[in-house]
Amino acid sequence: MSLILVNPFNGTKQYRKITTENYAELFGLRVDSSTGKLYSLQMSGAGENPVSIVQIDRINFIATRWVNITKVDGVSPDSMTIFYNSTNHQYFVTVVSGIKDILVGIDLMKQKIISRISNFDLPSYLCYDNKTDAFYGMQRSINKRGCRLVRLNPYNGTTDVLSDDFNNYEPSAGNCYEGYYFTMIVLNSETQKILTFDLNNNGKLISNKLGKEYLCSLAFIPT
Repeated sequence: MSLILVNPFNGTKQYRKITTENYAELFGLRVDSSTGKLYSLQMSGAGENPVSIVQIDRINFIATRWVNITKVDGVSPDSMTIFYNSTNHQYFVTVVSGIKDILVGIDLMKQKIISRISNFDLPSYLCYDNKTDAFYGMQRSINKRGCRLVRLNPYNGTTDVLSDDFNNYEPSAGNCYEGYYFTMIVLNSETQKILTFDLNNNGKLISNKLGKEYLCSLAFIPT
């Protein structure tokens, strides 16, 4: 399994191999915007504790088990890692249930569910931004192909629209860091864009660059 380091302003990239436990797979990539540390959801086919959150070292890219969440109901290999809030030690994942996605909030210290939202229109690529103390994601348009940046309350599911619609594009990755939201949106197999929004300025679009290749997960870390 590899990780690509991408400069969102000029599109340059570097490849890094992630070292995991034996028989383990990682799902999603998220950054703690307060510390810059990387996290992912690990599913392992070996041992008595197959489900855990791992921390990925930014120097040697070794994934180390951080907290066991095996006993949290509903988390499975098809769950998508969403975001981590270090302020309150909360981790959120989506669990697919029929045509709806269920956003599950987990208290990491107590290893218990603290919230559960069922909605067919939940934003994708959610993250917590420490500078604005809020959660953000890309919401797909209804009845047409398109997407937009929104602010989400993860406890009751309400959203505030922050950007114009990007018609005919769909998001493929996204994350935020230090007051900025970075996302890749896809028009077709040959055309992708990397967008940067200023969250301190109500989600103003400040960069719109063509991406050289498709990315399915994105996390911003300082270098």
